[in-house]
Amino acid sequence: MRTDRSYPLDESPEAAWDDLAAVDAYERWWPWLRRFEAGRLAVGERWEARIRVPMPWSLRFTLDLREVRAPAHVVAVLSGDIEGTASITLEATDRGSTIRLRSDLAPRHRLLRAVNRAAPSVSRRLHDRVVDRAFRQFAGRGRGEGPGEG
Repeated sequence: MRTDRSYPLDESPEAAWDDLAAVDAYERWWPWLRRFEAGRLAVGERWEARIRVPMPWSLRFTLDLREVRAPAHVVAVLSGDIEGTASITLEATDRGSTIRLRSDLAPRHRLLRAVNRAAPSVSRRLHDRVVDRAFRQFAGRGRGEGPGEG
């Protein structure tokens, strides 16, 4: 499943980057993170995650950070229940910045694979829902906006 989505942010890429680097705040912004272990936003780091998805199970995966260029770009390789690559890019705009997610992921969890085979459009909608919610929650961090539904 390939994704290429961009979201506007009200702050500069540098300010958004500072928040991306605050990995200890992720569980506060994203309540659907059931388990998250990360040291820092740096090349060579391995993050462990378990997330609640809009299905009756959680997904477990690791993110191995391969490229980190402050304040603009991160590339990670995912393995576990979902596998593939993902990148986040921050770019300045007239109104602040844009955060862009590009990913190429495949389900490895047996139930997720079955949903993807049987109803690929449902799988796509679920994925897009998770991604959209994550970026809305990131954009709303620290501005008195709640984390939204989990």
